[in-house]
Amino acid sequence: SSGAWEAVDVISLDMGGRWGYFVKHKIAGQVLATGLALEISYQPALTDSATRQQWVSNAASIVRVTRGRGVIWTSGARQAFDLRSPYDISALGEVLQLNGDLSKRALSTSSRATLVHAFTRTNTLRAVISSVMTSPAADEAAQAQGVTLDDDHFAQAMDAADPLGHLRSEFEIPTVGQVTGNTGEQADALCTYLCGNSLGLLPKRSRRILNEEMDEWATKGVVGHHHHSKGRSWISYRKLIVEKMAPMFGAAPIEVGVMNSLT
Repeated sequence: SSGAWEAVDVISLDMGGRWGYFVKHKIAGQVLATGLALEISYQPALTDSATRQQWVSNAASIVRVTRGRGVIWTSGARQAFDLRSPYDISALGEVLQLNGDLSKRALSTSSRATLVHAFTRTNTLRAVISSVMTSPAADEAAQAQGVTLDDDHFAQAMDAADPLGHLRSEFEIPTVGQVTGNTGEQADALCTYLCGNSLGLLPKRSRRILNEEMDEWATKGVVGHHHHSKGRSWISYRKLIVEKMAPMFGAAPIEVGVMNSLT
C-alpha cells in the first residue's frame, strides 16, 4: 500500500551481495511513482573481483527495471581512498548501460530531488507549510528571561548580545523612504533588509576602495594591471582574495579559484 512508503525516502540494497530474487518492473514502477529513490552504492565495485561481478549484475538489474529514472549514486565510502570523482562515476554508468545524461542526473539533480523530497515529507504539510526547528540553546535563553522566542524583548536582547552586532555599523542601511519612495511616517526609518542572497547592503569601505581604484586607473592606466600603489595589482589580486576565501569553504587556497579578474 502507499502508506507503507510514507516514512521512506531511499531504498538501499546490498549491492555486493547475492539477492536471491529478481527486481521486477512493476515493483520498480510503484517505487518510482511514490517519489522514492533507488540507491546504487559504488563501493562494492572497488573490492574483489567476485564482489565486483555481483555488483555489476545487481546494479544493471536496477538500471534495467527503472530505465535509469529515480536512481542515485552514492559512494558507500568508509575512507577517503574509496571516493571517486563525478566523471569516474559517470563513466562507470556506461558499464551498466546507463547513458551519460542519466548518470549525471543520478549524481546531481536526482540526488538533490531526494533530499528535497525527504525535507518536505518531514517538515511541511503538502509541501506548503514548513515547520520551524528552534535551537535548544535559544529555547533555554528565552526561558531564562521568562519570555517566549517570539517576544520582541527577547529578540532585542539577543541582538544586543550578538558578538557580530557591531558590524551593522559597517554597512549603508537605506531608509524605508529611499527604498520605496514612501513619504509617510516611516519614511525616515531604517529598512529591514533581508535580501542578502541577491545584492546585500553596501559596505561603507567599498566606496573608499572603489575610489582608490579609480585614482589608480587615472594615474597608472594599464600599468595598474601589474603595479598598484596599494599592492592590489589587477592581474593578480585574485590570489589575495583566494587566501581569504579558502577558510570559508574549509579548503586550501590552491583548491579555490576566483574568476573574472578583468571584468
